[in-house]
Amino acid sequence: MKHTTQLIIGNQYNPHLNLAVESSLLNDGDNNSVTMFLWKNQQTVVYGYNQNPFAECNVKLLLDEGGYAARRRTGGGAVYHDLGNLNFSFVAHKDNYDVRNS
Repeated sequence: MKHTTQLIIGNQYNPHLNLAVESSLLNDGDNNSVTMFLWKNQQTVVYGYNQNPFAECNVKLLLDEGGYAARRRTGGGAVYHDLGNLNFSFVAHKDNYDVRNS
């Protein structure tokens, strides 16, 4: 199957917008495209779908210091993001991705 490849580089640091872009790529992605989204968040704790933010960090202190608390739509643990790390999302239909040929 032929597919198109695209690279999207985020140009802002708002975690809510970045997670919305990621979600949109998952929901509305073309089955014939493979996308890599590169992005950074400003001082953020990102939580998995089933996590209690208040059990994972001091939410009040995070917000008082200008940080963000954000939830992603998938599982996994809580992670801290800041401008010192680069996040990536790799979005591909299962027919376009084979880990054996990577």
